[in-house]
Amino acid sequence: MTTQRDSFLQDTQGIRSELDRLLEGLESHLDSKPNDEEWSAREIIYHMVETPEEGIHTAVGRTLEGSIQELPVTANLTNLTPERQGKGLADIRMDVEAVLPGMERALTSTTDAELEEKKVVFHSILRDVREDRSAHQLTAGYFVRHWRDHIGQLATLRETLGLG
Repeated sequence: MTTQRDSFLQDTQGIRSELDRLLEGLESHLDSKPNDEEWSAREIIYHMVETPEEGIHTAVGRTLEGSIQELPVTANLTNLTPERQGKGLADIRMDVEAVLPGMERALTSTTDAELEEKKVVFHSILRDVREDRSAHQLTAGYFVRHWRDHIGQLATLRETLGLG
């Protein structure tokens, strides 16, 4: 029987594979945008990597450890900094790879029961909403669903740029 934890670990591997495929060949297109309203690949990646601040892997890990009481999240930020703006594709890949092993570490050392039981007060700053969220909800929503949504955005961007 596959546990929820094992399913999340499989999701992490799938996300890694998809990102590897989608980032391939983007070096000269990292800042290309179809229009002013849409994000570039660089903006998408750094939004994923640092939403919430310090990364979803840190938020899930700290929730499971019980070392965080509230998780503030500001949605819709690109999280670009001058340093990140100057990074090439290899460095961007390393920033993504900092998150994925962190998720694997957090998930490997937990159980399905802990994923459900361990909670944090999730604070959506823009909506001024505070609600309890379990480590399971954070992983399913802010990692798996959120990252897959943005992976779809990257795939669409690649197609728009003629990269297939």
